[in-house]
Amino acid sequence: MVRVGSLHDQFIVDPDFKENKTGMLVGEQIQAILKRVAELTPRKDRAYMDIMKSLSEYGFQQVDFRSLSAEEEQFLQAYFNSEILPLISPQVIDKRHPFPFLKNKEIYAAVSIESKSDGKGISTNPKKAAKEQEKAAKEKAKRNRRQAVSFCPPHHPTTAPSINLP
Repeated sequence: MVRVGSLHDQFIVDPDFKENKTGMLVGEQIQAILKRVAELTPRKDRAYMDIMKSLSEYGFQQVDFRSLSAEEEQFLQAYFNSEILPLISPQVIDKRHPFPFLKNKEIYAAVSIESKSDGKGISTNPKKAAKEQEKAAKEKAKRNRRQAVSFCPPHHPTTAPSINLP
């Protein structure tokens, strides 16, 4: 297993670092990984489509929550609250809470919470919310200048992930 995030961090700190196991520069390693991911992505997409087709034969299907009737939405919300919610452990990930260690061969889900009205984070203090929005916009602009990373979610066919190195 290769931890691309660690390679990316290393690239930011020292792009000329040559790893002694591979004899490659960090950027070369990242490019080699992305090339292999591009080769594997169509295989993953085909496997996903085959699995979804097989599941549909047993009555399972993936649906867009927004297309549900009020009755279906109410049923699924009740099912989630009684059967799924008790099994999950929410984790906050921000500057004060580092990203947790993820074990191999475990299933994880990530969710970003936004308000329905404006897509911004939720706050009960308008002055604080305005400051947080301004700070978030500055941080986003700073991140966008420094790097651009795009990874597609695993639940539907995709194109290969890409990473633009500074």
